[in-house]
Amino acid sequence: MKKSLGIAILPFLLLLVMIFYGRQDEIRTIANPRSPSTKNAGRIVRLKEIMRIDDKNEDYFFQYPHKMKVTSDGSLFVVDKNQFLKFDRNGNFMGNFFKHGQGPGELQFMENYILQEGSIVIFDRPLSKIMFLTQGGELMSELKLRIPGIDSFLTKYGENYIFFKSTPPETKGVPEIVELAENLISVKPDGESLNHIMAFPRPYMIMKAGNNSFINPWAGLHKCFRDDDTVFISHTPEYMIKLFSLKKKRVLFQFFRDYERVKPNKETKKFVPGGNYGKISIGGAWFEPPVAKYHLDIQKMFQVKDKLWVITSTVDKKKGILVDVFDREGNYVDNFYLSYPEGVEPYSVSSWIKTASDDFIYTIEKGGTEEFFIVKNRIVNSSLRD
Repeated sequence: MKKSLGIAILPFLLLLVMIFYGRQDEIRTIANPRSPSTKNAGRIVRLKEIMRIDDKNEDYFFQYPHKMKVTSDGSLFVVDKNQFLKFDRNGNFMGNFFKHGQGPGELQFMENYILQEGSIVIFDRPLSKIMFLTQGGELMSELKLRIPGIDSFLTKYGENYIFFKSTPPETKGVPEIVELAENLISVKPDGESLNHIMAFPRPYMIMKAGNNSFINPWAGLHKCFRDDDTVFISHTPEYMIKLFSLKKKRVLFQFFRDYERVKPNKETKKFVPGGNYGKISIGGAWFEPPVAKYHLDIQKMFQVKDKLWVITSTVDKKKGILVDVFDREGNYVDNFYLSYPEGVEPYSVSSWIKTASDDFIYTIEKGGTEEFFIVKNRIVNSSLRD
C-alpha cells in the first residue's frame, strides 16, 4: 500500500518541481510609464567642449576614429585604420599600439577590446586570436581560438571569454525578415571548448540567389555593462532592454517604457532598416528590399555614472535628441533633450557620440571633407550628477 501511494504521489511532486522551476525561469518585466517622475524632465541639456584632439601629429592620423574607451585615470584609447591610439587625460599622444601583420603581437583587425585589471584584451577576428597587452602597449600573451564563426567579443569573465556567435539561416531566395539567434557563448582558456549560454533573437533582412546572399540587421545589438557581472542588452526594433547576469547566466529582468514609435519621412527614410537601398543585384538577380515602417526605438545605450542613458529615435530639431534615463533597476527616472551641433545627423547618433565617462561625453566632429576631431565634452546640467 505504501509503495503504491509513493508511486501515486511521485507525478504530483514532479509537477510541483516543474512549476517551481518554471516560475524561476520567468523574466520579471518592468513596464514604465510614458513620462518619468522628475519635475524638470524634458529640459535641454548641452555639452561644453573642454578638450579637442586633432591629427596634426605626424605619428597618427584620423580616418574614422571609433571604439573609444576611457581608463580610470582618464586616458583615452581609440581605434582607427591600422591604428590603436592612446592619449592621456589631457589629450597628449602616448603611442600607437597597432602592429600590422600576422605574427606574435601583430594584428589584422580589432573587432573589439576591453580594458581590464590594468591590461588590454583584444579580439582579432581575421586572425581568430585573443591578445593581451599592458596599458603601455607591451605584449603579455596571446591565445589562438579554434572556434569558427565567432562574430563579436563581449568580455573576459573569470577565466573564460564571452562572445556572440550567429549562423545565417537558409532562405528561399526572396527577401525575408527572419529572426537570427545571436548566441552568447563562453570559450574556455584552451580556445577550443565552448558552452552555450543564451540566445538573443534579432531580426535580419536576408536575400539569397544561388550561393550569393545579402544580409542586413533590422535591429541593433546594444550592450552596456552595469558592472562586472551584469550587462544591459537590447536586441529588438521595439523598446525593450534586458539585464543579463554573467554569473547566473540568465536574464534577471527586462524593462521598457510606453514609447510612441517614430515613422520616417523622406529625409530620414535612409536611416531605417532597408531604407538606404534601392534595388540590389545578387547573383545576377535583382531584388527590392523591404523598408521598415519605423525607426529603431533605441539608437544607443551607455552608462553615465550609475545611470543608463538610452538615446531614442525621438528628435526635435529645436531641442535635440530625446535621451531616456533609467536607474540600475530599470526604473524610468528622467529624460531630456540632448542638443547636437550643426552637421550631426540625429538619426545616426552613433557616428557622433562615442563613449561616456563620469561627467564627460566623447564625440567625433568633422571639420572638412576628411578632417576629424575627437572632442571631450562636459555635461552641462548639475541635476545629472546627483
